[in-house]
Amino acid sequence: MKQGDVLLKKWCFGIGRAKPRTMMGQQASGEGSTYVTYPKYRTIAVRIESAEQKGKVWHVKGTKFASLTGKPTKVELVFEEKKVQDYSTFITGGQKRPFHLLPAAQATGLDLEEGMPPVGSLINLNKKHALVVAVGRNELTVFRDGKRETVAFRPGSIRWHSDKLLLSMAKAK
Repeated sequence: MKQGDVLLKKWCFGIGRAKPRTMMGQQASGEGSTYVTYPKYRTIAVRIESAEQKGKVWHVKGTKFASLTGKPTKVELVFEEKKVQDYSTFITGGQKRPFHLLPAAQATGLDLEEGMPPVGSLINLNKKHALVVAVGRNELTVFRDGKRETVAFRPGSIRWHSDKLLLSMAKAK
C-alpha cells in the first residue's frame, strides 16, 4: 500500500424497480404491469494518504468517499490483511465484506478502451454479481464468492453499471 492507492468495498444488496416500463410482471389482482429491474449496490472507497504496516496489520490515514452528496471525510483506519491464494484483502472492525486494494494507476478506470468495464465496476457473471479488480487485454480479474478469478471476454459482451462515486473521487484530486 502506498499513497494514492484506493481501498474499495462494493456489494449488491438487492434488486430495485424503476418506472421506465420494459419488463412484464403480474400484480396481485391479476393485471399485467411492466417494469425495469436494476441492482442496488453500495460503494465505499478510501484513498490512501499514508500507510504503515505492523505485521499483518495496516494503519491507514486517508479520505473516505461513501456518498455522492456528502463530503469526503478524513479517516484513520486499522486493517487486518488476509491472504487468499496469491492476493490480499483487508478487513476492518469485524466487518464481513473485505476491502480490495486498487493501485493508483488502475483506480480511476477512465483510460480504458470502449467496451471494457472499469476497475471497481459491478458486473453480472452467470447470474451472480462480481466486482472487477483488474482489467487486462480481453480478460478481467473479478472477485466473486470470496475468491478472485480471471475471466476471458470480448469487449462489449459484458454489461456493467457505471459508478459515479469512483468518477467523482477521481475528479476530487
